[in-house]
Amino acid sequence: MSEPLGERLLDPSTIAAARLPGRLEKLAVDTSHGDNAKVNVVLDGAHVPFNLAAVLSDLSQEEKYRAPCIAVMSIADDKDAAGLLSTMTRHDISIIFTTVGARSRSPEELKTIADTFGLRSIAMLDPLAAYQEALAGATESGAWVLVTGSLYLVGIIRAA
Repeated sequence: MSEPLGERLLDPSTIAAARLPGRLEKLAVDTSHGDNAKVNVVLDGAHVPFNLAAVLSDLSQEEKYRAPCIAVMSIADDKDAAGLLSTMTRHDISIIFTTVGARSRSPEELKTIADTFGLRSIAMLDPLAAYQEALAGATESGAWVLVTGSLYLVGIIRAA
């Protein structure tokens, strides 16, 4: 009987290099301000509730992601916004809603949905300004930042 191929055949450097951009991509962003000059940032384009729940569950296993979170989020019109936001109610997350184009729900609409769940949120049209606001808030509070809801949003932030 033959033995199946598997992860055991890959060395650690190959496993580390085999990452998808925008999927649990972890960064330490230097804001060069105050005691919290390094902000932990995670880029994950999770755009369905199941994936977002898995991301948040995986991250909660690490101490540095148990602190409060500031999420920068955009959600496309055809995605389950209520389901995604419902998932976030189980975590200490405040949200900055933004947009990445014509397919995105408006940040104001997303804020209205978030309000029904009791989530703290604001709306900002410019995704880069929203990201900078999240970094500033995290620097001040010691929170970490999650960029999620859209691979398009993740791509904009990665390119900045």
